[in-house]
Amino acid sequence: MTMIEEISPEKEAAVRRLINGFDAIPADWAALAAKHKDEDEFLALPMWGTLFLVGNMDRGNIEKLLINPVPKDIHGLIGFMEDYGIEPEAVNAMELIALSASALDEIDDDVVCDLRATVLEEWRDSGDEDAMLAACGWYDVGSTGLIAREIDGELLLGINGAGYSFFDSHWVLLYDELGYSWHKQEGETL
Repeated sequence: MTMIEEISPEKEAAVRRLINGFDAIPADWAALAAKHKDEDEFLALPMWGTLFLVGNMDRGNIEKLLINPVPKDIHGLIGFMEDYGIEPEAVNAMELIALSASALDEIDDDVVCDLRATVLEEWRDSGDEDAMLAACGWYDVGSTGLIAREIDGELLLGINGAGYSFFDSHWVLLYDELGYSWHKQEGETL
């Protein structure tokens, strides 16, 4: 477990200002978002109380941090399989994984794309909650532990977790990854 950094009162106020700029999700969105993907298929959502609408001020900056949780490069994909316990046999990747690092660099993009789709399917079939969210279009927001997805032109931030400090574990990280330094601005009252 990582040690939570002690933050100054100024930085805490600045991070709170960032998250206060996000809006709560209107209650009637629950039914709309749950049926958004397809009439017969529900959209996987993180816990409802952990969803926030991103304001226009921060949207572009947050969008720059979005990462598809399933890597697009062969080395990242192999590491991903190891991290999630996806066996090479399950995705017909035994021969690829046996190749040297330099040989892996020369693999055709179509082969990597096919393997990536198979890995995503295997991950989703495992029942992992994060896989269900990724399969429904949720992206990681850098290394903040937050996830994001656009629905009807609005960017949503979510947290797939409970029982710990979101402020310390996610919001401070988001503030830092966005490169904000509001807490250092002289003469500003926070």
